[in-house]
Amino acid sequence: MKPVFFGSESCKLYGVYHEADKVKDSGRGILIASPVGHEYIRSYQLVLRMACDLAAQGFHVFRFDYSGLGNSDGQFEMADLDVWQQNLVSAKAELKTLANIRKISIVGIRLGATIALMANKCGGLKIRRQSFWDPIFNGKQYVGVLKKSHSLMLSDEMRFANVAINGSKVPRAVSQNDKNVIAGYMEALGYRYGDGLVGQLKDVNYQSVGECFTRGSISILSGTTEYSLISNIDSSCELSVTKSTNDVYWEDPIKVEKKIVAPKVMAQFMGLIR
Repeated sequence: MKPVFFGSESCKLYGVYHEADKVKDSGRGILIASPVGHEYIRSYQLVLRMACDLAAQGFHVFRFDYSGLGNSDGQFEMADLDVWQQNLVSAKAELKTLANIRKISIVGIRLGATIALMANKCGGLKIRRQSFWDPIFNGKQYVGVLKKSHSLMLSDEMRFANVAINGSKVPRAVSQNDKNVIAGYMEALGYRYGDGLVGQLKDVNYQSVGECFTRGSISILSGTTEYSLISNIDSSCELSVTKSTNDVYWEDPIKVEKKIVAPKVMAQFMGLIR
């Protein structure tokens, strides 16, 4: 693994390059578009494992942090879907330079998949082979789930229980500050989503996402049947959808702090990557 900083001087992005196994080197690269917010944290080990496994199979793999996330410059509350699309374009260029390759596929997970679709349509990403795991098709529902999970987390007095001297837990008092709604932001599970980003997310819908299904090969692994509601798919798009064998519980408020451990579903997804 080779950690790098790339991008503009005003906003350096952090990425990690996984060189392909020298014996199995396919001469092809894979760019990983990770989830954001708390799902970035939950899926971190999964993405790392995926990158290592793909490199062992002979792919040159690059994973990175969007601006405002992880080790990259920027503030999450200033995040913007358009900027994240450009981050993907920069990451693609960095992978081509690091690996000295031309053929690149993209792998996207959750909102990362949606960002990749949008970048391919409007952001200049231009990657034809795409594999996505549970993309976000309904932005209003996505924002609603974030709000609900955040509210449930704060109202569960035993979630952050204080441990008494005798070892028993006592409820932590929820302070008034926990309940404050800060003007200009939406607090959600440890991240401040700016009003601009929230508005962009709410604009994501089946029609707008469908318009991003342009020429190329797109494979989707989904735990729902939402994909059936997508409209306006380009007739030249080679789309295949596979139902995941197990639920990953992305939206379960009880599991928002637990890392994603889904070896069977991950193996199923790895089988779709080309």
